[in-house]
Amino acid sequence: MSAIIPELVVSHMDNAMQFYGVLGFTKDDEGIVDENGSQWYSLVMGDARVWLLRKDVAGDFIAGEAPGNGIHLYLSVDDVDAVHERLSNGGLQMNIVKELETMWYGLREFKVADLDGYVWTINTPVSQEAAKSEGESGQG
Repeated sequence: MSAIIPELVVSHMDNAMQFYGVLGFTKDDEGIVDENGSQWYSLVMGDARVWLLRKDVAGDFIAGEAPGNGIHLYLSVDDVDAVHERLSNGGLQMNIVKELETMWYGLREFKVADLDGYVWTINTPVSQEAAKSEGESGQG
């Protein structure tokens, strides 16, 4: 089995863990714990996986830019509306950079940025009728 697991360099592990917890990820493993806490965490949500790596132990990190600058990730979930509501009610409304919308290409989606600038497009496939209806009203 092949899988891509993004390893995201984060500037503040506790804040990142809070964000990803509200998003719906849970911790399934952690790395070496030193005086600054865990060096990394492995997180899961269903079949999706992501690793968080503390910035001070990321040997190839280039200083001066936000760690997530220019990086976009897509996450398909069973109920995008429920995830959007959870983020909005969980104190992360200000992190939503594109509101919930049904797109002409068959996805209902919104975009949310974590504290380090990684942009997540959270989506759920929708029926052809819903996508077509939105496409006709959204491209007028």
